[in-house]
Amino acid sequence: MKTTKLAPYNINDISPDRAWLLGFIFSDSTIGNHLGKRVIRLYHKDKSLMLTIKEHFNIPYKVCKQVNKTTTVYFIRFADADFMNSIERLGFSQDRTLLKVPKMDIKRTKYFIRGFLKGKGSYFQETNGTRGYKVIYSLQK
Repeated sequence: MKTTKLAPYNINDISPDRAWLLGFIFSDSTIGNHLGKRVIRLYHKDKSLMLTIKEHFNIPYKVCKQVNKTTTVYFIRFADADFMNSIERLGFSQDRTLLKVPKMDIKRTKYFIRGFLKGKGSYFQETNGTRGYKVIYSLQK
């Protein structure tokens, strides 16, 4: 079986769908180490969402399940240095306080925001007009 890689992001050539995925990655992904390799991990509690992302974007990696004491999450993990480097150049940071939103046209920015909100993100505008993005790590009921 031939495995294909996800194409790295190029700010000059981002489709609306890939802008959505980029927003999702910014809010609901991590880059870290696994078995001695640097990997990216896209995750969410909604298995059907993860399966849809895998299918829609033709991601050649499996959706895995992780059960913790309080929650179950589904994730796609892969080691693709070119892909990870491309999202970091666009402003992705493991430290969520350092996230920088990529400069894109308004159409792609709207798709980015939709993907960001589908993850753990929120978008806000201060009364002084300042806008920003935040990642919500947990909500208590």
